[in-house]
Amino acid sequence: MKAFFAGIGAGYALGTLIAPKSGTEARQDLRRKAGELRNIAGEQLDRVKQAVGDPRDLLNRVKNTAQPYVDQAQEAVSSATEQFKDTAKAVASKAGIGPLLMLNTASRDDLMGVYGIGPVLADKIIKSRPYTSERDVLDRDIIPESTFKELTRSLKSA
Repeated sequence: MKAFFAGIGAGYALGTLIAPKSGTEARQDLRRKAGELRNIAGEQLDRVKQAVGDPRDLLNRVKNTAQPYVDQAQEAVSSATEQFKDTAKAVASKAGIGPLLMLNTASRDDLMGVYGIGPVLADKIIKSRPYTSERDVLDRDIIPESTFKELTRSLKSA
């Protein structure tokens, strides 16, 4: 135990002799340095705020810059979709499978364009896909005979 206290005393004596400043002075220096760093960080933040401006303005500038590209992409997708549909209809018509292909691929809006098909029936046709034949939609009691005739007439003329 004596050795322990002797070690503490020697450490304190050495620390007092070697330490350049007292504890109070060291704490004051640390506070001063921390304050300087805080001021520098605040100045840097102010510079960034001035360069960027109001975040809402920055967001609006980004949106305005990107909007033409978004519009072009949407137009390209829409055009490609229409070209694909037209090509699929032409190929299916030549192969004699137009109505079957259309039953399996027609959009909800396309189906609702047929007399006798409303939103509920269009959803039922889409939910029951795929169909293996034109009459499959009729054989599974998805639509009545009269609607089937109107549908096949519409799909064959499309």
